[in-house]
Amino acid sequence: MFKILIPILSLAAAIGLYFVHIEPTLADIKIIKERESEFDEALEKARQLEDIKERLSTQILSFGEEELETLEKFLPSAVDDVHLIFDVNSIAEQYGTSLISAEVAVEKVTQRRSGDTTLEKPYQTVIFTFSVNMDYKKFLEFISDLERSIRLMDVSRIHFSTGIDAQGFDLGRNVIEVQFNTYSSN
Repeated sequence: MFKILIPILSLAAAIGLYFVHIEPTLADIKIIKERESEFDEALEKARQLEDIKERLSTQILSFGEEELETLEKFLPSAVDDVHLIFDVNSIAEQYGTSLISAEVAVEKVTQRRSGDTTLEKPYQTVIFTFSVNMDYKKFLEFISDLERSIRLMDVSRIHFSTGIDAQGFDLGRNVIEVQFNTYSSN
């Protein structure tokens, strides 16, 4: 009786051990192998990004001092409000006027989604609004000079108002309000 009972009990114990311990362990191993392949893909992407970073660093180091200064002027790491107002006012003074008003505001940093990741913009937008008093012909030349300045600027709004008061009297001046965006790297 024991000769038959011991193999049956051993077989039952082996089957029970398989379902209780070995099968869940195999399922865990399968999940870990799947995650391992995900980690391998992420590691490969990290290596590719590291290669790109190294290549770009080499390119930056190959730039001359003058080129780096030009790049910093074109897309500065930070926008100096006072310097920006001074630069625009200097151009306006070439046309016999100066800024009537000036306001600098930093756009709130927004994020954009790329797939499942949220990315921060690699730049910051600075909104600069100013008013000048000049005739239209001079204004076109003034805007042309602003376009040729080394700083990256996108004009977003121009508002013309005549110098007529509430009673209809001509005050002899045209006020032009300009708003443009300029940028800095983060």
